[in-house]
Amino acid sequence: MKYKNIIFGGTFDHFHLGHRKLIDEAFKNGENIAIGITTEKLLKGKILPLVIESYQARKDAVVKYLTEKSYLKRSKIIPLNDIFGNSKTEKNIDAIVVTSQTKNNALKINQWRKENKFQPLQIIEVPLLRGDDGQIISSERIRLGEIDREGNPHLKLFEKTLLLPDSLKNELRKPIGKTFTSTETVVRYIDISDNIIIAVGDIINKELIDNGFEPDVKVVDFRTRREKIKNILFQKIFKASSSVFVNRAGTINAKAVEQLDKLIKEAGPSTPTLIAQDDKKPWFLVNGEEDLLALPAILLAPLNSIVMYGQYGVGVVVIEVTEEIKKKIEKIIKQFQIG
Repeated sequence: MKYKNIIFGGTFDHFHLGHRKLIDEAFKNGENIAIGITTEKLLKGKILPLVIESYQARKDAVVKYLTEKSYLKRSKIIPLNDIFGNSKTEKNIDAIVVTSQTKNNALKINQWRKENKFQPLQIIEVPLLRGDDGQIISSERIRLGEIDREGNPHLKLFEKTLLLPDSLKNELRKPIGKTFTSTETVVRYIDISDNIIIAVGDIINKELIDNGFEPDVKVVDFRTRREKIKNILFQKIFKASSSVFVNRAGTINAKAVEQLDKLIKEAGPSTPTLIAQDDKKPWFLVNGEEDLLALPAILLAPLNSIVMYGQYGVGVVVIEVTEEIKKKIEKIIKQFQIG
């Protein structure tokens, strides 16, 4: 081993492929590894803080991987209440593992150690891992709903227009989430302040607005059960909107999904000022049929969001977006045919 004692730290939220690489590099270079895991004190300012896993859940994920790789006996886990961890108390540390995003913290640690007659640490910089879309794999992107823990981008599933096969039609008639028989009950159920709300369907959007609640993204096609809707509200929407996206019945159109993804991102926590400046939550107008767009909406929405749609004879179907539901929808999408 090149170094006897190495330290490094991180949040380790939604433990992913990049975390595994970082840990592997540390144990490849050092005999004994101290891993700092940030406590709640260091989570302030992060995107979607309510979706970040608890300290114990994050620690358990790290321990599980250390056990799988037979690293556990050579490791020590410490809680991080600041960037320094044990670097201010232990003189015999040799090196620190960082990425380009955390290197500045290592420089601050070394500055403190120099000033206090401690041996500066050798800095081992590990390149950030990138997913299939060329972007960095990060816990933030997982929370935002953009990728899974292996770095696979959800949007990549919709690069081409998809056709619904007959074999899936009966499965998709079953409600994906919780069902409600009244819109009033839905409004009471959802936590308006903490979630992005996406509503798919003309009737559900109209009834939500009639009940004093406007979803963050509203998908409509001016039809209900394939019959045209004549409504003053929707006429105003049509006149105020600059574009309509084609999505034929039984399909998920690639261009429509691209625009839907854009609207979800604009409504999301990473760009909170866009909607505030415009003072208007977007409508997504479909020429054709909007029903199947609920599926990409679930896959593209941030974790802890809510996607809802109306289903004839059932009521309102409400889906709370989790990693588990995204995996379920991904399996369904992979059974579609390429159009």
